[in-house]
Amino acid sequence: MTREEFQACFETFEVSAFRLEARQTYAVGGQDEFVRAFRAGQARPDRSVRTSSFLREIAEATIAGRQFSRVRIVDWPLTEYTQLSLVAYVENAAAGEEIRVADRGVHPELRSQDIDFWLFDGATARSHAVIINYDGSGSVLGFESVTGGRRLTDLERRRDAVWAVSVSLNEFLSDLPHELRPTGS
Repeated sequence: MTREEFQACFETFEVSAFRLEARQTYAVGGQDEFVRAFRAGQARPDRSVRTSSFLREIAEATIAGRQFSRVRIVDWPLTEYTQLSLVAYVENAAAGEEIRVADRGVHPELRSQDIDFWLFDGATARSHAVIINYDGSGSVLGFESVTGGRRLTDLERRRDAVWAVSVSLNEFLSDLPHELRPTGS
């Protein structure tokens, strides 16, 4: 599956787009200014529906009655990338995405959750998924389309399993001791 075919999934889903993030670090370009501000504890560049096409896409889908959601699995200690993500998720949530966090330390059954994917229109006749494959440093190697069979059923079960043990982003952040809270949350 090409990157363009993957991106088209966000334009064509009808009911839901669910993301499972199992890695602790991803190599994402174009965030140098955000990372610098985060490390320095300074105000970050504006990230809102006005400045981010992805957040605008989330907001437009939400208004149209389509749901974006994700579960982020975390390990301890939190990596810098995970801390940065937790801060950014606040803005995703403001745009309409439901963000949940699952702690692998509290739920050891999550150790087998090691696949990153998007599940589109799960539990409907249009259900399909895209598995995102990464190299060791977190760079995207490619996208694998899953349109049916046991593999799709397995991904839907993975979604249900992590959802069942996850908590809302706000609950996760509020339960962190102050000194462990990501800067800016």
